[in-house]
Amino acid sequence: PEPASTACQEAELAPYTGPGTANLEGTIVSPKPAKGAAAGSRAHIEIFPAAPCVERWWSRPASHILKRGIPQTNYPEDKRFSAAVRSVYTDEAGNFALYGVPAGRYFLRMPWLEERPVGYGVEVQGSYVLETLFLEPGKTLRLTLRGPNANQ
Repeated sequence: PEPASTACQEAELAPYTGPGTANLEGTIVSPKPAKGAAAGSRAHIEIFPAAPCVERWWSRPASHILKRGIPQTNYPEDKRFSAAVRSVYTDEAGNFALYGVPAGRYFLRMPWLEERPVGYGVEVQGSYVLETLFLEPGKTLRLTLRGPNANQ
């Protein structure tokens, strides 16, 4: 297995820790919500600073694995990394918001799960929605996240 360390320098992540003036608001659009659930019900949204050390972790396929809908990831074991990551869960309508985030370039990650009938049961398969975004100081970025086949 690859090492979990990002080998981040203090200066790389310092701008992403602490409070900020940028905001992120969004909605998840799903063509087929899970049975009995709203489109984005309790989806986990994470944003990671796009610093060079994080980009090395982000670009490895092993950083974005789901098994039966459960993330199988090895976050870098760096306290500065943990302090710079922001996360939120969507509400039952698929809406989410992060306020007071430091401005800058970020990677956004959200697990996308789909139920598929298999015999007499249901198999859950998934992947991640991965986006790159830029949050400007004092402004709110509004996103609509669409999963696979959302336009059908």
